[in-house]
Amino acid sequence: LRRPRRGRGRRHRPAALGPRAGPRPFGVLGGRRRPAKALARGLRARRPARRRPRRGRHPGRQDAAMRVLLTGAGGYLGSALAEALSAAHEVRTLSARTPPEDGALDAALAGCGAVAHLAALKGDECAADPARAMAVNVDLTRRLVGAAERAGVGSFLFASSYFVLTPTDEYARTKLLAEEAVRGFRGAAVVARIASVFGFDPQGRGQEVVAAFVRNGLAGRIAVSGDGSAELDLVDRRDAVRWLALLLGRGERPALTLDVARGESVTLAALAALVADRLAASGAPRPKVEFVPRVGPPPPPRRADAAALRRVLGPQARAMPLGDAVAEFIAQYRLAQPR
Repeated sequence: LRRPRRGRGRRHRPAALGPRAGPRPFGVLGGRRRPAKALARGLRARRPARRRPRRGRHPGRQDAAMRVLLTGAGGYLGSALAEALSAAHEVRTLSARTPPEDGALDAALAGCGAVAHLAALKGDECAADPARAMAVNVDLTRRLVGAAERAGVGSFLFASSYFVLTPTDEYARTKLLAEEAVRGFRGAAVVARIASVFGFDPQGRGQEVVAAFVRNGLAGRIAVSGDGSAELDLVDRRDAVRWLALLLGRGERPALTLDVARGESVTLAALAALVADRLAASGAPRPKVEFVPRVGPPPPPRRADAAALRRVLGPQARAMPLGDAVAEFIAQYRLAQPR
């Protein structure tokens, strides 16, 4: 007797079913659940459709150890990010205070899988020298994007600022132009609009409003400019660094743009009262909070939105409570003061 031929589209039918048994229902055969043939003629069953990758988890995502080029590693935020990235990656740093030539960019990017671009001139520096601000903040970013593409870099993280939400000064305008350059990157990219970062730094980098309030409060008086209604979204430096390190491997095409922020604003008046309370709780004399006339126009209102950050990072986007972060800053600041 000849054994029945078995083709790709046919399965041997037991005699009990007969020649006109019709399509076989879905069922468990041999311990495995298999779809039956659509028709007795042997038409192939449909293959299940391929699921599209979820947003933020496409092939550009990189979670494994890699070589990362970090610019701005000597700054307030970059120095902390360099330490955090070194725990999982090989970090190569590049100084950009004087923009390097294209050849130096190509050499620095050789073998790198990702770029974290934090180097930039700050607000006062941009106002003092707009031409240099364009060269460092904008032109260097464009050239770095091009060099990263030539080197085959897969992921690009750009540290922007939530000041671009109201681009009224030279710093914000240069950051906005640099964002456009990063959005043209052919790989996976993240544009991280970072809110107002604060946190203790042993070398005194990062002279922001919390540090000023604590320093002046220990001297007995916190001066608040204007009526204190100006608002800030304050982020502890440790949270900002942790989020940036996580975002490094979660770039998208086109670039993912999000606010690196708590998503909650606080007025200067409320912040001054919070600092005064935490100073008193630390054992220092409670300082006076005084309002002084503002010099210059008031800052424009800025409201960061942390929804995209929470969508991408999930529970890891949880921030330290502001009161706890301020209390820790005060403890570290007082501990570092000479006795």
